[in-house]
Amino acid sequence: MDNIDEEYDRFMHDLRDSAKGAKSLTITTRGLSPETFELVRQSGAARASGNHQLTSELAKVNYEERR
Repeated sequence: MDNIDEEYDRFMHDLRDSAKGAKSLTITTRGLSPETFELVRQSGAARASGNHQLTSELAKVNYEERR
């Protein structure tokens, strides 16, 4: 479970770092593909609901999508 939280925190940290150079988070999120943005949304929803298995699966897909 900690690994999932660390993966999510790392992704959010990377997203915030990317946003620092942009005028707003909106500009940064426009750079994400709709598929990646949807994976982030689903991952957050799964994490909030406590579905750790789905969160882990989405984190893996999200990681592969961002590579």
